[in-house]
Amino acid sequence: MAARLFKALNLKNFKKVAEGVGNIAGTTMDFTGVTLNDISSYIGRSGDKKVNLADFSKELKAFAGATIEDQRTAVSNGIVRAFPELVANSPVDTGEYAASWDMTQTETSVILGNYAPHAPIIEYGARPFKPPLGPLLAWAKRVLQDPSKPPNYSKEVWGLAIGVQKKIEANGMKPKHVLENMIPTIIQYVVEELKRGR
Repeated sequence: MAARLFKALNLKNFKKVAEGVGNIAGTTMDFTGVTLNDISSYIGRSGDKKVNLADFSKELKAFAGATIEDQRTAVSNGIVRAFPELVANSPVDTGEYAASWDMTQTETSVILGNYAPHAPIIEYGARPFKPPLGPLLAWAKRVLQDPSKPPNYSKEVWGLAIGVQKKIEANGMKPKHVLENMIPTIIQYVVEELKRGR
């Protein structure tokens, strides 16, 4: 099963958040099987981190009476507005990660996600581990624009791949927090869409 990274905005709890008594969203990571009911949370290797939603709740009080359809439309439009920034902020090697952003709507939620198999590692990083050499060799060949062909890679490609493998084995991989860093912008866009829809 491919690992996926996505955040779901639960519209059923919209009114409760506007009234300051509930959570507006759920965060789901199907590669861990953990679900959190708060857009401000994300699954980390060493615990949960929170973003203060007090200001967002204050903004939402004015929209507590909005219909579920108005809420869904505002959330969808807000996320769609964020797509170009998500893609622009995505690290690019093969382009798979940047091309894997997707949005799905249900009756009560809007799910924004990146379905690239390596999305969780890009978002949250990884503890030290020994990565397989094959993908690192292919990556080093692309980075160096080396004309050598497998299995006879040049010594430069081998050197870079082995060096990166040792660094990851010693230090792990640092998180990029592409989606987490976009949450304030997405929230801003949703609030703007709600104001526009009045």
